[in-house]
Amino acid sequence: MNESGIPLQGMNTQIALEAAQWFVANREGALAPAQAHAFMQWLQASPQHVAEYLEVAAIAGYASGAAKQDPVALEDLLAQLRPEDNVVEFEAAGGSPASAGRAGVAATRRTAHRRPRRRAFAWGAGIAAMLALAIVGGVLTWSMWRTEVRSYATAHGQQGDWRLPDGTRLRLNSESAVTIRFDRSKRRVEVAHGQALFDIAQQPARPFEVRAGPYLIEDVGTVFDVYRQAGETTVTVVEGRVNVWDLPEASQPVRAQRPLADLRSGQRAHLSASGTVAAQSGVDTSKAVAWTREEIVFEDEPLAAVVAEFNRYSKVQVRIGEDAIGELKVSGTFGIHDEVTFRAFLDSLPGLRADTTADGVIVRRRTTERR
Repeated sequence: MNESGIPLQGMNTQIALEAAQWFVANREGALAPAQAHAFMQWLQASPQHVAEYLEVAAIAGYASGAAKQDPVALEDLLAQLRPEDNVVEFEAAGGSPASAGRAGVAATRRTAHRRPRRRAFAWGAGIAAMLALAIVGGVLTWSMWRTEVRSYATAHGQQGDWRLPDGTRLRLNSESAVTIRFDRSKRRVEVAHGQALFDIAQQPARPFEVRAGPYLIEDVGTVFDVYRQAGETTVTVVEGRVNVWDLPEASQPVRAQRPLADLRSGQRAHLSASGTVAAQSGVDTSKAVAWTREEIVFEDEPLAAVVAEFNRYSKVQVRIGEDAIGELKVSGTFGIHDEVTFRAFLDSLPGLRADTTADGVIVRRRTTERR
């Protein structure tokens, strides 16, 4: 047993195997959010995990450097190492490397003979790596215990893409704003206005909830889109499942009610300002999240709705001269910033013309021959 209370003799070979697997996974590229979270949980589970991971990293770093500098076999390099190189002592003074490793890895000379000689590799680099991991692990632990409050917003015509502290991916459409409040037991998001797409990092111990006006959207393992406008809310499930609840009185738990909607992949619910489900239907998810590809996709939809969608992104605002024109059904696909093509499309519609004015474009009935 060393100063940190870690039994160095007979270290679990399963931990070493897991460390090697995590090292290979990290070397292959950025981990997926859920995988990255699992990796950090694995590190935090025991100082032995940190020790073994650092050892694998040190060995790999040493071997890689040796291969570039000298074609000597790894076994020969091992034979050249002195037994005492197995030992690293960390001072207890504040501000030293020990301050980062106090809860992590320490070895003393009296236990050096109990460890395989492979621990000797690249301890200089290993100490630096340990400091980095200790900082990352410490920050993660701290953030999971404290309340994390952050706000995200986009301006007109902007879109945003962020990784939240838990690894969830958040994408915001034009003129949107959300606030997150994460604590030890729950992850809450408030959609103030606009449209947000959530790709949830799974943490069964910390439920993920989205609030939009009088509604609470509870994640059950999913990717979903929430669009809040003029008091109404639209929830679209791209993958997985969500439950939609009417927010209860403060004294009544949510689960004491029945959900207003239980949505699966490819389903959408339109929720009214009064707290009811106005409509629920199937939806083409590719079209529903076309905005993430900076596209507007519409099929047999009222021109007024199409124009309103385009106006979410464009600096040049389009107006419709009369209500009857807005009821015309149209189909098409356009880039959200392609004002020229969209105006040409409007001008090509039978019996209509799109005139450029001082404050934008207006769609009117064509009363003269086409220009």
